[in-house]
This record gives sequence, structure tokens and C-alpha cells, in this order.
Amino acid sequence: MGDENLTRLINLARYPLDDDAAIKGIVADSRAQLRESSFACLPGFLAPGVAQSMAAEVLEAVPRAYRREHSFSAYDESTLGQFPPHHVRWRKHPSRQTVVSTDILPRAGALRSLYRSDTLRLRIAQMLDETVLYPLADPVMACTATVMREGDTHGWHFDLNDFVVSILLQAPEAGGTFDFAPNIRADGAENYSAVEAVLDGRSPDLRSVKVEAGTLLLFCGRRALHRVPPVIGGTPRIIVLLSYDRNSGVRYGPDAYLRVVGRSTTFEP
Repeated sequence: MGDENLTRLINLARYPLDDDAAIKGIVADSRAQLRESSFACLPGFLAPGVAQSMAAEVLEAVPRAYRREHSFSAYDESTLGQFPPHHVRWRKHPSRQTVVSTDILPRAGALRSLYRSDTLRLRIAQMLDETVLYPLADPVMACTATVMREGDTHGWHFDLNDFVVSILLQAPEAGGTFDFAPNIRADGAENYSAVEAVLDGRSPDLRSVKVEAGTLLLFCGRRALHRVPPVIGGTPRIIVLLSYDRNSGVRYGPDAYLRVVGRSTTFEP
């Protein structure tokens, strides 16, 4: 399976993405992790030195990036009017980070090269137990990164999408863990008392994971409440999100761009 980006970007000795037989065990283990907790962690996924070079690409783009600071509900805010003001859905959680969009990352850089890897996309689909995944055709939101400096945080929330694929490029000195409560709600069973217990810091279901740079993360957050608590220290937390879809040719529009990257137009066609 030929893919020139694999050899230079991914630790193939540990994760042989180019070998159908050798990768089966890793695919099975990832699926098992996702079934148990909605979260799969593949440490040492990037080749040595690659996380550092990718982090440098992100930091170089920060002057053109969007600084996003707001507070939001853990739930879809379009539904809040259906609930009384004291309901847990109305509780707000701060979010502070810098968002680096695809179109301000170098076209020939390591990050965008990784995103173009068909083999990587195939293996991620297998790990997520998806029949097929396609790259986004979107020039802004296909491959994005977030930079979180001291005090930055991503508040408690449920995802609206079915899965998130990310790679941590740089870990902070402290804080900035990945905190989540797996399978805390189900279709038709919101389990608000358990959600309140997590938000109040008294839940036995809460897990906190300190992730190492170069780790691939797969997460299904529609039913798992999660957050990134405040970063501590002078080293920023840098993570890249690789966005795929079950449909081909997906693009977003001005409203989505404005919400995510603070502008309604693209820098690239």
C-alpha cells in the first residue's frame, strides 16, 4: 500500500498502517477501547521529531489565527428555550483557545500532508468501525489546530458529531488533561443527575487522561461529557483535529466559518 507520507510522518514500526495483516490487532484494540469508554489512545503514533515540526507549523500560523473566548452550554444551545432557567442545560462553561484553520497552514507542510494520506484515513475508518470515510473538501475546517496557553480551557460539553480524530502535538507542563465521563447519557435517557455530578466534581465516572505528544486520539463524544481543564505553565497545549465525513465533497459555509474561525470567507479557494 503505497503512501509516501506514511514513512516520514508515522511510526510504522509501532503502527504498521501499510500492512493489512499486521494492523488488524491495532484496529481490534482501538475498537475495544471505543466500545468500553468511547475513547481510544494510540501513543507514539507520530514518527520521532514529527510532533515538534508540526507544532512549529501551528505556532508560525498563530498571528493569522482566531482567538476564541466564550462560554457555552454543554448541550446544543438551540434547544435551551425548552428548559427552565435552573436546568443543568443552562449552566455555562468557559472556553478559551486559539484556532488555526487549514488555510493558514502551509500547503506542503507536514500537517496537511498527513491529512492527505489515504492510508491513514482508511485505517482510521477501520478503527472507528466505519464503512468508509472521506476527507473534507473544505479549505478552512478540514485540518485545524487549537493552541491553548496558560489559563486556556475548553469547557464541559457533548459533541454534536459522532467522532473526533485528533493528534496531540505538544503537551503542557501541567493541566490541559483530557477529562471525560464515558457513556453518561443514551438516546432517550439524558441522565441529568449524573451530568450534574460530573459538573459538580463529585462523579465516580470521571476519568482524566494526561496525553503525550505524538498520540493519536479517537473519541466518540456524543454520549460522553468531556472537557480540557485549564493549561498550567508556559508551554502551550497544541492539538490538531483531522476532520472526515461519511459523505464525499463536504464543505461548510460562511456561518460555520464565522463561528469556528471568526471570519466568513476563506484565504484559499
